[in-house]
Amino acid sequence: MKKIIKNIIALSCFVVGSMTTIYAQQIPVLNQYLYESKMYNPAAIGGETGWEAFLNYRNHWQGFDEAPVSQVISFSGSPFKKNNKMGLGVFLENDQANKFVSSLRAHLQYAYHIVLTPEHDFSLGLAGGIANRQFRYTESMVTNPETFWAGEVNTFLKFDAGFGFNYKYTSDQVVFKLGTAVQQLPTLLEDFKVKPNTITTTQSFDLNSHILSNISVRINTGNIGIEPLVLYRSAIGNVGGGELEFGARLSYMGYDKVDKVWLGGAMRTQNSGLHFSLGVIPQRNLNIFGSYELHSALGSSFEVGLGFMFGRPQTAEELEAKQNRKEELAMLQTQKEAEAIKKREQQDKERLEKERVKREEEARQAAIKEQEAIAEAKRRAEEDAKKAKQEEADRIAKADADSKKAAEKERLRKEKLAAEAKSKEEAEAKKAADAKAKAEADAKKAAEDKLNAKEAAELKARKEAEAKARKEAELKARKEKEAKEAAEKADPCSNIATKVPNWIRPNGLQDLLEKRNTSNDLAKASYKSSNSMVNISYIYSDESDKYQVDNNSRKWVAEITEVVVDALDQCKTPRLKDNINSISIKSELLDSKEDLSFDAETGYDGELGATIDISYKLDGTLETKKITTGAINNQELALIKLISLRDALIKSLNAQGMKVTKTNFILELTTGMEDNDYLRTTSVIINLEKAAN
Repeated sequence: MKKIIKNIIALSCFVVGSMTTIYAQQIPVLNQYLYESKMYNPAAIGGETGWEAFLNYRNHWQGFDEAPVSQVISFSGSPFKKNNKMGLGVFLENDQANKFVSSLRAHLQYAYHIVLTPEHDFSLGLAGGIANRQFRYTESMVTNPETFWAGEVNTFLKFDAGFGFNYKYTSDQVVFKLGTAVQQLPTLLEDFKVKPNTITTTQSFDLNSHILSNISVRINTGNIGIEPLVLYRSAIGNVGGGELEFGARLSYMGYDKVDKVWLGGAMRTQNSGLHFSLGVIPQRNLNIFGSYELHSALGSSFEVGLGFMFGRPQTAEELEAKQNRKEELAMLQTQKEAEAIKKREQQDKERLEKERVKREEEARQAAIKEQEAIAEAKRRAEEDAKKAKQEEADRIAKADADSKKAAEKERLRKEKLAAEAKSKEEAEAKKAADAKAKAEADAKKAAEDKLNAKEAAELKARKEAEAKARKEAELKARKEKEAKEAAEKADPCSNIATKVPNWIRPNGLQDLLEKRNTSNDLAKASYKSSNSMVNISYIYSDESDKYQVDNNSRKWVAEITEVVVDALDQCKTPRLKDNINSISIKSELLDSKEDLSFDAETGYDGELGATIDISYKLDGTLETKKITTGAINNQELALIKLISLRDALIKSLNAQGMKVTKTNFILELTTGMEDNDYLRTTSVIINLEKAAN
């Protein structure tokens, strides 16, 4: 299958290349073209002393049998050492597509450089030679090729030429290159003639003109060079257009500011693949290049190259860098020698100092040992004298003790004899007394035995009664404990002051309202705890147009007061302070802020005073409103109702012993209700502060 595809591709290239009005690309695609324009642009050769050779080999489409192979050899330079404005070169290109198609091109090149300034160089170049292409029809998959072309092998040899220009700007940090080359020029010249638009299969071969343009900018920073590159290639008149190749190269330079190694990567448009390149410059005149390419349809390709320069003298910068390097190495060597001498002197000094310290330490140790020996001899003499003195004292003390012991022994013998006589007398007296006591005890025992029988019966009855009472008390205590545990399980807050009450649990306040048979079903209550505050929210609805607190409002005020009292007095977790931090009263009005100014049919008769001057929040903004007697609008009506509710809450909460003033209140009006004429929903949020742990 691969062989069939290969022959179809080759045959298609030949047919398209033979047409007079349809163009195909005949120049092989090489990755080295992106980095070295001398290989295809004659204007880039010369310009400096010496000759330079390039060899490049590429293996296309690995994995295909008999895949294309391309080789390029380029040799160019300046013939004059003193005048390098001219450049001469030789270019050879061999492209073996497969067994069916092969081509060979050979050119002589000439370039002339116009040095505008030391930094700016502009050059023009010409190339001329031959192009030879062979077609071996018997190697193709075409049946009876003689029906299309005569002969088994057709060779086409034609004159070939090209031209190009190149511009180069060079500074210490930046190198800019711009160039364009046109190859296989004769066909381009023939295209200026008027030719009919025909397609033929007559044996012929036309060279398709190609254009290759390059632009690059290299920026040097320290020993690093960064160079973005762009290459454009196309067969002139190509129906599908050309392709762009975008790449970049990163170079590392040595101390002589000459590249030592570089790494590059590039991508072609038209889904033509991605390749990575690596270059090594082991010597200043030798450049080794390698590349690996990936393509989604054609597989991978690899390419290797070699560049070498002959007779190129070192530049002033390289010589200066080399001399600086020698001087630097010499300075480093001198510094190393000086440091070595200094180190040896320091080592000798340290060695002598160690020997001196060692000798002094040995002398000090000898003196110490001598003093210790004298002290030891003195100590032993003192111990011997002390021992002799102690032995004499011990002998005298022993003799004295023996004398006293003999006298004490005699005294004890006499006292023993006297005690034995006395003890004998006392024993006889005791024997008589014991006989008398025994007789008395026998009489007493007979009387006690009679009495103890009665007391034992009474004691036994009393113990049995006590045991029965104790068992009954234990049973009662156990039942009380079980009843208490059951009560605590049913209501954890019944006997423990730190448990959470029912109303603090989710929807607990609402359940509490229902248990208390609240008549208004529009009231809602909830509880929320944060890090430092407990918020009790009470929301109710009112369709009344009265601005004073009516019976329903009084019920809500009483209900709110009872909720706050419960929060402060019931057992709870967390524990709250016995004060109110703040109270926020918020009312929702009509559906827009403009509707607040509509006139109402209600008038204000001054029940809260002839005028009311109050600050409140309207949609988040603090405003001051002054209300006078007479007709009032919805905004003023809502404010008077909030003031009435606030005063009623102050009175009710103060009656329960909680200190609340007007400064604890925040009054706020909001909009958002639809199709309402008067105040509808009011929310009261009471903030209780938690007690510190």
